[in-house]
Amino acid sequence: MGKGDHCAVYGCDNDRRYPEKYIVSDHVGILRFFSPKNAKDKSAWQKLINRKNFKVTTNTKVCSNHFLAGYRSEGCPNPTLYLKGYQSKETSKRLPPKDRSKSNIPKRKRRKILCEGSTEKSFEHQDKAFFAAEITAPEQCTEPESVHEDSPHINCTTDLDVTRYDYDDSYSFESDKHDLIDCFCQGNVKTLKRNLFIEQAICQKNCYRYTGLSLEKLNLVFSLIKEKAKSLRYWRGSTDTATAQSIKRGHVSRVLTHWEEFILTLVRTQKGFDVMFLADTFSVSASHVSRIYTTWVKFLPNELSFLVPWPSKSEIKEKLPKRFQKFKNLRIIIDCTEFFIQKPKIPGSQKISWSSYKHWNTAKLLVGITPTGIFSFIPPLWTGSISDKEIVTNSGLINLLEKGDGVMADKGFLVRDLLVVKKVHLISPAYCRGPILSSR
Repeated sequence: MGKGDHCAVYGCDNDRRYPEKYIVSDHVGILRFFSPKNAKDKSAWQKLINRKNFKVTTNTKVCSNHFLAGYRSEGCPNPTLYLKGYQSKETSKRLPPKDRSKSNIPKRKRRKILCEGSTEKSFEHQDKAFFAAEITAPEQCTEPESVHEDSPHINCTTDLDVTRYDYDDSYSFESDKHDLIDCFCQGNVKTLKRNLFIEQAICQKNCYRYTGLSLEKLNLVFSLIKEKAKSLRYWRGSTDTATAQSIKRGHVSRVLTHWEEFILTLVRTQKGFDVMFLADTFSVSASHVSRIYTTWVKFLPNELSFLVPWPSKSEIKEKLPKRFQKFKNLRIIIDCTEFFIQKPKIPGSQKISWSSYKHWNTAKLLVGITPTGIFSFIPPLWTGSISDKEIVTNSGLINLLEKGDGVMADKGFLVRDLLVVKKVHLISPAYCRGPILSSR
């Protein structure tokens, strides 16, 4: 794909030469350019693009914005969105003419009339809201004049109890209907929005999709970190972290509960929601969402590091799959993966994060798994310009290996000289169909 690729759709100015001017729609993850594969695609694209004196060829490019899925796939082979240009911003309209009928009224009297009109409108709006509340819940919003001391009273501002979400598949939103209506009657709309989102995110049906954990595992993990989370201090940047550490966490007012911050972190990690979306949903500022997320991302790896174990030789040999019986000394399988990141503003950061393989600014991660597929080694992220050999050298993996162990990696890992010093074998299986056949 050449550097001069530009979108052929009318009104779209996306060009690979100017990535800083990209217009990326909300449904697109990474903006890319696609070309028709065959004559059928060319004829279909010719009708869809529909530009005068323009012929679609195999070199024609269309960006991801115009595909319904955000990228070209078998289910979405043709561009169908924004084919007549993006929606332009509404132009300023001319103001309606002023009402001259009241121009002779004195200023004081005119203000009085305006105040009376606005008061009537506000009363009318309140009447409509009250009428709507009566229709949806006529009984729940009314309370008796005298309430017994032992009768339960719902307080929407208290912390959410984790055990209340431990329900089965038959859970229905009707169970918390009284809680939500009580919040609405008290006027606590922010708490209502927050509770609605959490109820939807961690119900038995959606919990894994939103958080990456089942509901039982979610409750278990939170019970393990709940006590230490109480003394958690918010991360405030590298410049004033030392000062912030001297402030006790209990003296600072917490907007969200620990449970809500925990759910916010998992949801953003799993789904990649925008900071502004989470700020509106949890009724906090965008900077506070970023501060919460950074704090918990640094806190969770330290507390949950036991979930990435380093098994012994005997444990691996005991559960070695049949396809790996040929490599009895195999200890770990390693590979590197890269994540696209936003282009840094500092030139030095742009240089060290630029990946010549991905042609973008990336963060690089070395991952090690056992032959059974369990993650056993996850070091910190590195910048995209670093080589695989340098990551293996500085990650501490070699210190964990023992004499006679085997490390499986692809041909891109030129680490044989590093492993020979510790008498560790490098296994590079041939790329072929079927099971693994040979080692090198």
